[in-house]
Parts: sequence; structure tokens; C-alpha cells
Amino acid sequence: MWPSIERLIQSQASAEAFIFEGCALRPEYIHAHLGPFVKGVCLTADPDFISNRIRTASSYGSLDEVHQRIVAGIVNRSVRDGREQESRAHAFGLPCIRVDESGVLDQFKSNFLADTSSTNLS
Repeated sequence: MWPSIERLIQSQASAEAFIFEGCALRPEYIHAHLGPFVKGVCLTADPDFISNRIRTASSYGSLDEVHQRIVAGIVNRSVRDGREQESRAHAFGLPCIRVDESGVLDQFKSNFLADTSSTNLS
């Protein structure tokens, strides 16, 4: 999957502002593409926030035991991956934004939009 994403990043690197989002955009892959027209950020959250969000979305309380174990595995994997992503983001100098903290993500969006509107990206 990464080679396709990398081609998209390279093709858009000097075009208008765009956002790629997803867990495949690992810091160790994207850091080489960062520059004046390509920025990176790692969205993070407290493990309890992640767990509660997944359990709520899956209606965990109404699931049978087998399906609860499946959801528990997804929660564990998501928490572990989030910690790893955050650690690697720090290692590669990418900023991390806590999406579970009130107003932090909104402030980032405002700053991002202000930066892209004041910069000629074409």
C-alpha cells in the first residue's frame, strides 16, 4: 500500500493544499517527504479514550463473549499501535496532537488552514 501512497504524495507535493490521513502514513515512511509543501503530524489519544471509542462504536456491551474478545483484541492492537506511532513521530521530529484534549484539534485545524491560505502552494 505504501508505494501507491508515496506516489500520491509526490504527485501532490507542489499542488494545492491537501491532506492524507491514515495509519499507513507511518512517521518512518513520511519523514523523507516532509518539507515546505508537505507537513506531517501524528494524532494521538489516551489509551482509555481509544478503548472507550472503540467499545462504544462496536456496541461492546451488547456483544456476546466471542465478539467481545475480538473487540478487546482490536482495542489492544490500536492502543499498542498508537503508542508506537507516537514514539516514532517523536523520533522523526513530527509534532503530536492529542485529539482527546478539548480544543487542541480545533486549534491545529485553524492554524493549518491559516498556514495554507497564506502560502502559495501552487
